[in-house]
Amino acid sequence: MSLNINRSHFNTGIASLPTENKISIPNKKHVNVMDKVNEADKTVILQKIGSMFDNNTEISISDEGLDALINSFFSEANEADKIELKTRTTDIYSFNPFVSHASNNIITSRNLTESLDGADENVLRAVGDIIHRHLLNYNVSGMTEDERQSMIALGVEKAKYLAANHFDANKAKQFLSAIDTIAKWGMNGKTDENGIVSFDIRKGPVVEGANQLHEVVKSQNPELYKKWMDTLYESQALKEKAKIGELKLENIRYKLKVLANNFIDLQKQAIKWYQSPDGSGKSPHQQWYDEYNGWKNKMESTALPTAFSQSDVSNQEAFFDSIMNQNESSNTLDSDYLKEDLQKFIEQLK
Repeated sequence: MSLNINRSHFNTGIASLPTENKISIPNKKHVNVMDKVNEADKTVILQKIGSMFDNNTEISISDEGLDALINSFFSEANEADKIELKTRTTDIYSFNPFVSHASNNIITSRNLTESLDGADENVLRAVGDIIHRHLLNYNVSGMTEDERQSMIALGVEKAKYLAANHFDANKAKQFLSAIDTIAKWGMNGKTDENGIVSFDIRKGPVVEGANQLHEVVKSQNPELYKKWMDTLYESQALKEKAKIGELKLENIRYKLKVLANNFIDLQKQAIKWYQSPDGSGKSPHQQWYDEYNGWKNKMESTALPTAFSQSDVSNQEAFFDSIMNQNESSNTLDSDYLKEDLQKFIEQLK
């Protein structure tokens, strides 16, 4: 399958992430990673896997192998944290352009991807356009804030049309839930004097109870995080040298074992720091959740614009006419622009 999707910049946190104008997705290869690995491999496997293949390779890890790695590599993690790690590992190595570029929040990304599974290529193109040009448009130079919000409203109605005409009931509900969330992120975007919009999109937990250990340690205790991760990188570098013949594996087995033990010791330090209350009486874990829940509540309480909320999604003609009629009454968007935009949207689905 080959897709050419027009894209803009996308934003993670408050920083803009530039992307190319088009993305090409050739037919994926599929690689099954075996579960039989030695002790040294366990310390580097999660970092190692991604570097072994190119971006067009879909990588899967057998459930038994991944469970075995998690149980031995993160033996002190609770069940929720093990689900967190397993899901993040699966998400990291599942290549999907919408997850990668449209949504940084893990749960919403998953809902979006699952709802699009099996969708026609023209529907995928339409969804990409809705997200990138309507809901999370980073460059709105020349638009007023009312026009920007009206474009978000139009994107939501296009999504409703797609849900009604191109999805089954279960996937339609999941799809619209993801679109509703992404639209609210868009509504909270902040536009600077140059018309560049920044979106505050938080990654969030994979499951309730997952502790976000890596994310919080990395952001709030970078010195400890660097030491912790350096044990992985050093082990990986040694193995690379052994692979190309610069070192003999039997000569570095002891060093790899030392690095593995150092990793476990540093992980224990990270967990202790993460769970220990500071001067405020709250642990970094609790502080992270408080901040995330505050952001989540703000997003969920955001009202979406209603400029085109009376659209008729029963068929193409009715949808086109209902949008144009609502715009005529409110004069929200330029009528010629809107007419051309709707015609392109409908044509794209044929």
